[in-house]
Amino acid sequence: MDVLLKYIAGVLVVLATLLLALIYGLYWYGLRGIPEQLPQAQRAYSEPLRQLYWTLEVGGTGPIEVRPSNPVGFVIDTLTEPNGNTRALAGRLLRDRVASHLQMRLLPQRRRISLWHLTNAALSIRLSRERSGEQLIDYALEQASFGIDENGAPVRGIDAAAKRYFAQPVEALQTRELIALLVAMRGKSHDPACEPGRFARRYALLVDSAGLALDALRPPANMRIGVCRPRS
Repeated sequence: MDVLLKYIAGVLVVLATLLLALIYGLYWYGLRGIPEQLPQAQRAYSEPLRQLYWTLEVGGTGPIEVRPSNPVGFVIDTLTEPNGNTRALAGRLLRDRVASHLQMRLLPQRRRISLWHLTNAALSIRLSRERSGEQLIDYALEQASFGIDENGAPVRGIDAAAKRYFAQPVEALQTRELIALLVAMRGKSHDPACEPGRFARRYALLVDSAGLALDALRPPANMRIGVCRPRS
């Protein structure tokens, strides 16, 4: 009996070792082609703007937090749901969103679905260990698309969006104006010129979620909406 138990224990150890080797092997394979130094935001945004993004865009509560992960922990997290833990869910969403953008930027040719998901998972793990939640939000705000300008060219980054829609630097904008930019960040489907109704409904929802008094469904009066133009 003792020999049998030792044999079973030995088999379990070997299987666990092989499983760990497989998980970590897939992690390093997923990072194949990813540079050692990942792109990062070129500036830091204000804490109120970061908090708005954290609360309204990814559904976070409380302080901004992205928990460091590892290949084994990532697998466990994927197979389990953090019941009621909105901060953990928001951290995952933020991490995965930035990972997807980085993958499209660094490896646009990696199209096979299985490899895409593997690389996305590996990048998510790496980002959780190398970037804080604040740094991830800064990158997301700096790289996001905010519709198109008067010439039909894409508006990239919240700094450019603040000048496009309000003719002011982002630091000078009030909360309602920042919320309007977060709605415009959703792309053509919420462009205030092309989809005014959808933009207004989303804007009203976010204003209410932020705890502000909703005077009207219309966007801020000083927002330069322009006309709907096709992307050039």
